[in-house]
Amino acid sequence: MKKTKRLLSAVLTLCLALTMISGLAVTAAADGDASWRMVTSTVTEADLAYIKTYSDKTEASAALAAANKETGAYILYDKTESGYCAITADGTESNNLSLSSLQLMAAFGAHVYYTDITVAVTPAANGRLDVSSQSAAAGDTVTVTVTPDAGYALEELTAADADDNAVALTPVNDATYTFVMPAGRVTVTAVFAEIIVPVPVFTDVDESAYYYDAVLWAAENRITAGTSDTAFSPDAPCTRAQVVTFLWRYAGSPEPTGTTCSFTDVKAGSYYEKAVLWAVENGITHGTSDTTFSPDGSCTRAQVVTFLARYAGADDAVSSYAHRFLDVLDTYFSAAVAWAVQKAITFGVDTTHFAPYRSCTRAEVVTFLYRYDSLRTAG
Repeated sequence: MKKTKRLLSAVLTLCLALTMISGLAVTAAADGDASWRMVTSTVTEADLAYIKTYSDKTEASAALAAANKETGAYILYDKTESGYCAITADGTESNNLSLSSLQLMAAFGAHVYYTDITVAVTPAANGRLDVSSQSAAAGDTVTVTVTPDAGYALEELTAADADDNAVALTPVNDATYTFVMPAGRVTVTAVFAEIIVPVPVFTDVDESAYYYDAVLWAAENRITAGTSDTAFSPDAPCTRAQVVTFLWRYAGSPEPTGTTCSFTDVKAGSYYEKAVLWAVENGITHGTSDTTFSPDGSCTRAQVVTFLARYAGADDAVSSYAHRFLDVLDTYFSAAVAWAVQKAITFGVDTTHFAPYRSCTRAEVVTFLYRYDSLRTAG
């Protein structure tokens, strides 16, 4: 008898707790709205497989309010790895709900609604897939927009009805397609593939050259494409614009924070504009004056190792005298040169000279970057 009383008490306590947590008024469900469904005590994962998701909880709350559901009702607006997310019209949230939690809430009179969508999107890796409507009716035209991640392209786009029959897609442009909604549900699936850029074959880069592996690595990683389809020009001096662009591309071509450059000689829209903005913002270069960057000027060996050391956050990490070069005195680049020597990024032009003021060749620049990358990836 005591066990029965304890069990009854526990059930009543749970019922009260659920009612208090949800804040729901136990009233009759609204009728005559076929697009809205209410969670029941026997709801399954399959029933909730096609709930409409909203861009944010505010949009979901507004949709519930517009539907004029009863006071305290919830709407399911998303599903995460932690569970279902729900919100009321007045903004009261209840997240990380398991299926059993939803079943219990329904069993104790809670009103939790969801919209059963008719257009489902299969999550795609390496890109986004968006549809103009998740709840289209038969005969409606639905627009599908594909957005590949950087370095990827759409390989395949398919639409299928509930019986897995193909639904015809009409291309509007490279990123947009449409289809006419049939009766029932449609699932849209996209496959994105990596864009493989053929590695150029440079006739002026001999396999026996010290920089051969570095040039191949730079081309494969899209740091440089050479000076033509067949030439790399390894002995040509590297300009300041080229050096910061190589470094920027190596960093992943990040978008700079600002859009206005203080250097009057950096052309808007030039291939190196974003690279220069990024380099200045990150303290990698300060230009050749307050208003000039000298993009077409040759970049010296001292400047290149200084840019690289600043990028690595190591321009003052070692003693300025931790090198053997007679031509590197106590100057702005001495610590950077010492760091580059310590990390085997450079060995100088001979045992006692670094040639800091000599123009750095394209071969030397990609070699320095390649050696730094090998050092970094090795841990």
